[in-house]
Formats: sequence, structure tokens, C-alpha cells
Amino acid sequence: MRLRTTVFAGALALLLGIVGCGGGGASGGVGGNAGTVSVFVTDNFRTDYDHVWGTVYKIDLVADDSTTTTIFDDSTGRVFDFSRLHDGTNPRFAFLNHATVRAANYSSVRITISDQMNLIPTGNGTGTNFEVQGTAAGAGKVLVTMNLPAVSRFEGSDDLVIDFDLPNFTLVGGKVVPSLRRGSNSGLDDLNRHEAEDVHGTVTSLSGTAPTLSFDMQLRSGRIMRVRTDAGTAIFNSNGTPNPTLAVSKRVEVRGKFDTGNDTMLATSVKIEDASGEDANETRGVPSAINSTDGTFTLTVSSALGFVPANRSMAVVTTANTIYRSDRGVILSKADFFTALATEGMLVEVEGTYNAANNTFTARKAKLEDETGDDNGDGFGQAEAEGRLGQFNATAGTAQITVSEFQGFSFGGGVLTFTTTANTRYRDIEGETITKQAFFASLVSGTTRIKGEGRPVEGGIQATTLRIDD
Repeated sequence: MRLRTTVFAGALALLLGIVGCGGGGASGGVGGNAGTVSVFVTDNFRTDYDHVWGTVYKIDLVADDSTTTTIFDDSTGRVFDFSRLHDGTNPRFAFLNHATVRAANYSSVRITISDQMNLIPTGNGTGTNFEVQGTAAGAGKVLVTMNLPAVSRFEGSDDLVIDFDLPNFTLVGGKVVPSLRRGSNSGLDDLNRHEAEDVHGTVTSLSGTAPTLSFDMQLRSGRIMRVRTDAGTAIFNSNGTPNPTLAVSKRVEVRGKFDTGNDTMLATSVKIEDASGEDANETRGVPSAINSTDGTFTLTVSSALGFVPANRSMAVVTTANTIYRSDRGVILSKADFFTALATEGMLVEVEGTYNAANNTFTARKAKLEDETGDDNGDGFGQAEAEGRLGQFNATAGTAQITVSEFQGFSFGGGVLTFTTTANTRYRDIEGETITKQAFFASLVSGTTRIKGEGRPVEGGIQATTLRIDD
């Protein structure tokens, strides 16, 4: 029988943007010029289900001589809520991988996915697992094959869309049988239609001057990806210590969007991992039922890493050891974090452990995700720096410091300049609010220590708050 159209949220696609490395090549078999492949997922729009959760483990291109080229491989799998990959008007794209493709004649694509998909109906809190039919590919995995309509060689600048044609899925013996076809790649060149994604790896090369940096990172698969940062990139240490500094051999988690035109990940944040590495479970979404006293809240999930949520929302609990951060990675007190968490439009990301039995997430780390872009001057989303005062100009409202500590941005060391605006707030050593005139009148070059919070700009920070430090 045909699967009801109410089950899935339209057509789901895996999009592979293949960027070539040159022309020429052999006319058949293996040989010629290799290319590179950028792998994405996307979906079409339906309103029947709020969430459609599934996991992608591996993608292989299959040549006409039956040899394969792997273009994505993650043993833990990448979890997606496919229903989110459409804004109601256009498809959205989520990045998976950037890989080298050997020259060959490819006739099909093999995709290894989880053997179940969790579907949460619109307005319902609890999802239902549906088994997916395919060739067994290990515990909890099945292999699904899509034949290409024509033999393809990926040596040039080509795009390949693999469409999970959900309206044509069928139910056979209570199992979902996928229908796959080649689909359209329209919109891939528009970064506004890309989802921000997390990519883990190790820095292998680094160039540029902070905050404008370029570095190569070796992914878990062994492949290399190029990453670029700018003044807007939040950079922070996973363990909560100040002075985040990128360097070769450091392990990082990069969040950003992949620019297919330049084969580069444009980083919105870079988390420098500590010795313990990243947590196995991570999720983000909209907070509600916030209880600052108990340190708890409810999370309506929008994305997950390392697990499939059983319900539309889950309970999040914090402990005495939880690390709290602003959206730029600056360490916050528990009180400041929960105050900011209640701000309209605020999202949150938590890392830790998910207990499916009681649908509770215990957070080892919690980070604000302010997607409104508003700068309300409260310091919760700001970068910060502190150090001994050098030159300053009361009329211009500028102050230079020799930096001793910084958080939330990339800085190469040495002197940093604070600039101010009409909205900058000033505080004395006791934390009391004072006027701009009183603040600058109390400064002594070479002696006074000041601390500032604000928006990173070229050469320094545009301060929302300046305070005299002890």
C-alpha cells in the first residue's frame, strides 16, 4: 500500500555539490582528473509532522565496474530533523562533508542510514518510530541504493541532488520502503538558504592575522576542510578558560556555513576542545519553563547531535559543575545565564548526556544562541577583554590596553583599542554606573586596569560597557 502523505513532510533530498579540479580525463573506466564533492541534505515542505528525525552514516558513489568512492563517512552518524530543512517557501541545505572524488564512470549512489525514523506529528509531544526497509548494513543501519539516470563522471563543476521522494514511499509489511530519484539543486549558491552546522576536526595549518584567519582542519574521516574566520567569529575554549588561541594540532568544533563557490567553511564560531574532547550528546532549541533557582528548563528541540530525541521537547537539568556561556562563548554566572535565557528570541545549546528513559538532558555545558542579532548592551552576547591601560582619548572616547585576558573572539596578542558610542555604559571599580567624563577622568596610563565588553571590530572592540578593573 502507498504510505499516507500525512506521514512524511514532503520530498527529502541529499544534495551533493561537486566542484571539479580541472578538465580532461579518460573517456571510460577509472582515470582522468579527480574532483571534490560537497555533501548536503535538504527537504521539501509539509505541515503534517513537526519533526522527522533520521541519521545518515555513509554515502558512496558506485562506479560502473562496481568499485566505490566514499564521499561521507561518520561512524556515529549525523542526526537530522529533516522537516526543518524547508522554510515553507524554499528548501534549506545542511552541510555534511567535503571530499575528493576519484575519476570514474558512476552509475549509482549508496546511502547508509538508520534503520528507523522517528516521526512527531504536528502538535503532538511524542514521536513514533518507523522501521526503514533496506539492505542490512550493521547494527541499526540499512543501505539504500539510487540508480543514476545516466552514467556520470564528476571531473568538472557538477551538482548532484539525491531526492528521498517521500510522497512515493510505500509501506510493505509495516516497513517504510524509500523512493529515491535525482532532484534539483536550485538554491545551493545562496548561503541564506544554508543551515549552520557543526564540524569537528584538528587544525593542520594556519595563516592570516587575527581576527581574519584561514586554517585547514582534518576531519574525523581524514579529509581536509578549509575554514575562514573574521571579526564576527566567536572563538572560545571548551573548558571555560580565557585567551582562546588557534594553533596547529588543536582540536576544534567549527560552526558555520559551507561556501560552495570557494570550498570554504565560513565560521560563525570556533570552539577549541579541551583534553576530554567533545560531549557525545549535544542539542539546541527554544527554552521555556525556565527555573533559575533549580537550574532547569524545558527545551523544544530544533537539532541534535549523537542521539535522536524521543519527544518534541525534553527536560534540561544543570549541576553545580555546569559551565555557562554567552553566544560568543564568554563565561557567565548561573544567574546571568538564566536571566539572559528568558530573553525573547533566545535559543540555547547544551552539551552533556541524554537519558531517553526519562527524556532528560543533563547539561555539562550550556551556551546561549542569540539568533535575533540584537545588541541590547547587556553584555550577554559580547566579547570581552581586560588589561593595563595605555593611551586614551577622553574626547574621542577611545582607550588602548595591553591585553592580559580575552574571551569570545580571536586576538593575536598585544595592544587592543576600545572605541565607544553614545550608548556605551561606564562603571567604576565598585561596579557602580558613572558618567563618561568621570570614567575618563579617573584613568591613569600605565597604572589603571580596565575591562570592556562589546562587539569585535577590526583592531579592537566597540564597547557596550567599560569598567575600571582591580
